[in-house]
Amino acid sequence: MIQRFASIFNFLHVRKKVILALFTIVFWAAAIGYSFYLGDALRYPDERWYFNDYAHNLAKLHMFSRDGIAPTAFHQPLYPLLLGVLVMLGAGVTAARLVNFLALFVTWLILFFWLGKRRPGLTQVFSLILALAYPILFYTAGTLYPQTLGSLFFVLAITLYWQEPFRMWHAILAGIALGLAVLTIPTFLFVPFFMLLFSLVFRRNTLQKVLLLLILTFVVMIPWTVRNYLVFHRFVLISTNFGINFLIGNSPATTPNNGVNAAKDLEYVFKEVAERNLDEFEANEFYIKKTFAFFQEDPMHYFSLYALKVLNYFNFRNELSTSSEASFTKDLLMLITYGCLVTITLLRLLMFRRYPLTKIEIFLLLLYMSSAFVAAIFFTRIRFRLPFDYLLIAIAALFLGRLVEGSLLRIMNGSAPPSPATHPG
Repeated sequence: MIQRFASIFNFLHVRKKVILALFTIVFWAAAIGYSFYLGDALRYPDERWYFNDYAHNLAKLHMFSRDGIAPTAFHQPLYPLLLGVLVMLGAGVTAARLVNFLALFVTWLILFFWLGKRRPGLTQVFSLILALAYPILFYTAGTLYPQTLGSLFFVLAITLYWQEPFRMWHAILAGIALGLAVLTIPTFLFVPFFMLLFSLVFRRNTLQKVLLLLILTFVVMIPWTVRNYLVFHRFVLISTNFGINFLIGNSPATTPNNGVNAAKDLEYVFKEVAERNLDEFEANEFYIKKTFAFFQEDPMHYFSLYALKVLNYFNFRNELSTSSEASFTKDLLMLITYGCLVTITLLRLLMFRRYPLTKIEIFLLLLYMSSAFVAAIFFTRIRFRLPFDYLLIAIAALFLGRLVEGSLLRIMNGSAPPSPATHPG
């Protein structure tokens, strides 16, 4: 039996290129088929905002605007700009979905080849298996959401940061990638600071390069910030939606899992903004002040709510505002697939004495946990967590590759598990 398993894993290792080719064929057959099956349907409000409003106004009026009348800085710019370019080229919703799937495919390839460098062997195969076994990534790529594009830049930045040796041009490219990631999903703004702190503790020889990475992240954002100043005569780093998201995530109507649904009970706040005729900048400031007023009324409630939102970050289901897209089958599938990733990660932590954690694993684990505390400042949703779930896939693939190869080697040759020193990072 052991020989049979050894033969299977050896076959998988030797045929990695064939497996990758088959994976590519299956992936694109599914992506193209699914895109045409969905057609021009936009099932979520955000999709209609991005494609019907922003993209078409950019293409026809050359204006970053939702209503086609007034410019705005409410949403982060990169994904609407991408869709706007596609509309300018005459592309429709189906083509936009296929671009999303291209971003997903490239993200998986980056992870595949990076893990192959970090730990040659079965780790690459496991990364493909785990990515395929987490279908929410594929499902999300079929929606016109920025998470798929943001994941591409995020994963690219992580893999560049962990190049050995970490050279100046790696830092430059990683900073550019993170800047683009932030302009797609502002939550990523904490990542370069996390990298700086991690380098200060674990990789002191990279400090100068990581400082350059941090600077480049902000340099990439400069054109958009300058645009906002020239148009509105106000300093807006990325967007003006901080306040409303902060309010929705921290109001008397907010629960750990209701997310944007809390807005339904905040109509009186939005009505007050309308009655005062506040513009989006004044409204942003008003929402922030209102949220802090809620804090002062019952600070212990909001500390407790924050802790529960951190826990909810790891939930397998959310209360959806688009109820037609919710189903028991989707929840069950998410429970099984995300549950497997979490279980493998927990097993990896439990085996830390036998397989000491490498610096890369420490980095991935700490960054994943940090993302929960950052997300909980607002509200925690599966969709917002997805880019960081790639960190779990990397942890699980590294561990399974190490575990299977080490176990087979020990059983067949009577040798000890491979030392972590034999592998970089």
